[in-house]
Amino acid sequence: MNYTTLLCVSLLSWSLSGCFMRTDTHPDIPLLPQVDNASIRVDSLPDTMVRNFIFSADKTKIYAIVLTASTGVFAQHTLVEFDQAGHRLRQLPFGEMSIQQMELALLQPNLLLWEFSGLFYRIDLDAFKVVDKVRAFWTGNYPDDQKNNDWARVDRESQAWFRLKQKEIGQQFDIQETDSITLAVLKGNKTNADAYWEAIRKARSDLRTQFEPDRHKAYYEAYALARIRSGKLSFAYRSPDNYASYVFTKFADGSTTAFTLDEAIIQKAGVKFHPYDVNTRVTIDRNNSDVSLSDGRFSLSEGQAVTDRTSVLQLTEGITAKYGDLMWGGNSFDEFLFYFDLKIGGKIARFKWIYPLALSNDFYLQSANGSVYVLKAGVLYWFHV
Repeated sequence: MNYTTLLCVSLLSWSLSGCFMRTDTHPDIPLLPQVDNASIRVDSLPDTMVRNFIFSADKTKIYAIVLTASTGVFAQHTLVEFDQAGHRLRQLPFGEMSIQQMELALLQPNLLLWEFSGLFYRIDLDAFKVVDKVRAFWTGNYPDDQKNNDWARVDRESQAWFRLKQKEIGQQFDIQETDSITLAVLKGNKTNADAYWEAIRKARSDLRTQFEPDRHKAYYEAYALARIRSGKLSFAYRSPDNYASYVFTKFADGSTTAFTLDEAIIQKAGVKFHPYDVNTRVTIDRNNSDVSLSDGRFSLSEGQAVTDRTSVLQLTEGITAKYGDLMWGGNSFDEFLFYFDLKIGGKIARFKWIYPLALSNDFYLQSANGSVYVLKAGVLYWFHV
């Protein structure tokens, strides 16, 4: 490499580092678990990897999905009951499972719902055991016999739809047959031919992205509605973050199935939503790109706040401190900084962390004794005065 080339590379590297880095805007704010107010103490669960957590109905206990012996893809999942001081009270092993998105919901004071990979576990908290496993269905996942028949119908309908579309496009360009571009050129010119084939490409795209998905959805909804109406008892359940809505239906044979449906179809089925306790004084932006960086689905976006009794947690700012070199063939990831304000018991503390914090799955912050709980990189922290 000659000196001119070396100089160009050096200047490029300097330019990229200047463009892709931002200075810590608040170097005086400490990284969690440190805070800038000594009167607010921070405790944590040491050597415990927590994926999700939720408060008990009376807020005196914490229920958390804890991972042990994780390989990065699979891990041992255990439901653990903690008291407000972080002591383990009871635990319920679920065995080894893949690490995926999951959520907890408290349907009743003694009934916990854990959703994982298309399966709902109903857990009796008094007995601390699983009392039912409910399979969830959605457009691409319902009984094979029915789905295969429905998708075969969609395939026939798709072919008929595309033949009709071809004919309409041919008439638009005054072409009787569509098997040769020569006809288009003879009827007009190359511009006309290009426009014709562009219309054909768009029709194929519409077939894949609109017509077929709509037909698959329609057939699944027809199947789900028929099953729901044949059941003995149904109630609708909306995910705490409004990510999805389900209808749980119990059948005469004692089995229960959860059907993933949009709320318009649920109303058409005449099923009412089951009320459960969720903190309504928080707004979660699922479409914010920062959510994908969090430990769980429930994360704050910049400027958002959670209010619960005597506490407020707000994400005041988020910056990209440094871009990684993955795009240049390296192996380092982007680095971020997120700044938080926490008000608890009339006192205020500030801190920062490199990822957004995750909240309890019911969006509450405080336990019965007033401590504030958050999840940071798999570690459950609580703040108290």
